[in-house]
Amino acid sequence: MPMEIRQRKKGSLIILDLSGDIKKPQGTNELDAQLCELVESGHKKIVLNMSKVGYLDSGTVGTIIATYKKIKDSGDLIIVEPSQEVFDIITLVGMDSIIKIYQSEEELEQG
Repeated sequence: MPMEIRQRKKGSLIILDLSGDIKKPQGTNELDAQLCELVESGHKKIVLNMSKVGYLDSGTVGTIIATYKKIKDSGDLIIVEPSQEVFDIITLVGMDSIIKIYQSEEELEQG
């Protein structure tokens, strides 16, 4: 399934609703471009809603980690609602030890 990115604002958060399979070259490049634009525009809290993502490749994992490193001192990169497949990949590569993960947007809002 082709990847789609929809952007929305919720309070101080910029939420990217991602769907489809995120893999090289197109998906990873599109996500990287959008994340870079947000960081360069000064956004400090970026949320990746991955409830409709079926697959992440290693390039996408690298893009997410690189973005986290760019904003970790002055902001936050957060993952919400990862599908089971995405959660398995996130935990396998250890991203859950550096990036906050919430099971829902409501959980994120609470804490």
